[in-house]
Amino acid sequence: KSKYLDIYEKANSNTDKDKASALDDIDFELELMHRDIVNVTYILSLLSLLVDAKGKSFFQVVLDRTVFYPEGGGQVGDQGVLKSGGAEVEVFDTKKENNLIVHSIVDLPIDTYVEFEAVVNAGLQKESSRNHSATHLLHESLRTILGAHVEQKGSLVRPDNLRFDFSHFEKIDPEVLASIEKSVNDKIISNISLDERRSIRISEAKDAGALMLFGEKYGDSVRMIGFGSSKELCGGIHVNATGEIGLFRITTETSVASGIRRIEAVTGTAAIENANNDRDVLEKIKMSFKGSKNLVKSVTALHDNVTSLSKEIETLRRKEAGNIKGELVNLLREINGVNFLAVELSLDGKSIKDLAFQLKADNAPFVGVFAARHGDKASISVAISDDVIREKGLKAGDLVKVLATCIRGGGGGQPMYASAGGTYPEGIKEALSKAEGLI
Repeated sequence: KSKYLDIYEKANSNTDKDKASALDDIDFELELMHRDIVNVTYILSLLSLLVDAKGKSFFQVVLDRTVFYPEGGGQVGDQGVLKSGGAEVEVFDTKKENNLIVHSIVDLPIDTYVEFEAVVNAGLQKESSRNHSATHLLHESLRTILGAHVEQKGSLVRPDNLRFDFSHFEKIDPEVLASIEKSVNDKIISNISLDERRSIRISEAKDAGALMLFGEKYGDSVRMIGFGSSKELCGGIHVNATGEIGLFRITTETSVASGIRRIEAVTGTAAIENANNDRDVLEKIKMSFKGSKNLVKSVTALHDNVTSLSKEIETLRRKEAGNIKGELVNLLREINGVNFLAVELSLDGKSIKDLAFQLKADNAPFVGVFAARHGDKASISVAISDDVIREKGLKAGDLVKVLATCIRGGGGGQPMYASAGGTYPEGIKEALSKAEGLI
């Protein structure tokens, strides 16, 4: 009893060293104590004192045996319930700490002086196994298609999807990505049986050609997972044959760092749902083209038409801005040796910027304030010629921040040009009037 009290006191300690020591002691005692002594009550009450993460308290339970798979190798821990009689508590996560499999629960069982039945959420575990096995197949396909330079740099396996980070020097072309996806699905269709070899020597795994992560420390005894030519050292759960994965679909391929790419994918039911969603979107697009028989041709034609019209609109806007430019020159007023202009325009932001730079270049020394309404939004732009910046110390960014308060917004920019947006168009008149006093 005094030995257990010593462990309890260390678990209650404020030092990480004592807490870690308590966990080591628990691990040792689990090997020695009988089932009737190592009950959930003692272990649970001991460990629950240790957990307070991110302002949330929860309990950790250690059982003398468990069917829950802990987080490891990129795979998330199992979820499920602990049952006793008619009562049950939810296990929301499972981890391995100090060689203990730790079950995380929110609420303590009412009666802890009983044995519990550990029940894993089999559906979630099956989805995780699909994604984990698919990750192995993806890794092999990447090395086969992209090259042997591909090395795993990280992974995340969960019931919803999988994520795989790997070394590669460029974005993968859509055609190549499609071939990678097809390669994985070919292995799935082949229904390759799982070849699991437990507790084999590390030398035997190397001779078999098992992939090993660079920098990873392995013991003398390892577990090798094989699906045909795919062989990796792994401690996770897997399907019995690749056909159980069902379907594999890549959802994204992105960059996460220099020389590191990331593929995210789904399998099984999630992959079918993903395919169905794509089909629904495609059907809606077809309907918008009145059932076009050549959808690609129709979309391309629409894109070309939009591009052409956009260019025409841009030409008309420039022409309109050119016409307005002459009118605005007539509105210039000299204030403190500066050609000043404050005006509200019915132009878009790009057109206002082009016009402001033209006026600034042709009418130095120049300070121009341009406002515009866009529905229930407002914008203010300020342009200042270089000589005014140099001689008077005025900066567009400083002016626009002051004026932005009138339209209940904010903004900034460079000394020669800055802009701001706001949600109060009614304040434009006040801003234009206020601008003159800032020169």
